[in-house]
Amino acid sequence: MRVETEDYKRYKKYIRSKEWQTVRDTIFEERGRKCQCCGRIEGEDKCKLSVHHNSYNNLYDELNHKEDLLVVCSVCHKSIHMNRNNFKRFKMN
Repeated sequence: MRVETEDYKRYKKYIRSKEWQTVRDTIFEERGRKCQCCGRIEGEDKCKLSVHHNSYNNLYDELNHKEDLLVVCSVCHKSIHMNRNNFKRFKMN
């Protein structure tokens, strides 16, 4: 059984917050509803988009560090997380 760290619990709560929704909406408005990796457009072939953190260095202050965010489709998002260890900050025990 995995136990979530307090940092990870805080992060999960933040991702469901109105503050994060404002960040997401701002990024979508500025960059559009198109994956910045592969170019897929939201809604095409059931494509779903999300906003991905390139790093967590500016977590909770993303609007002042928009360069840390990327609009990605679910396929690219999964691929990014499978190929790097950026989640170490929120590692589950």
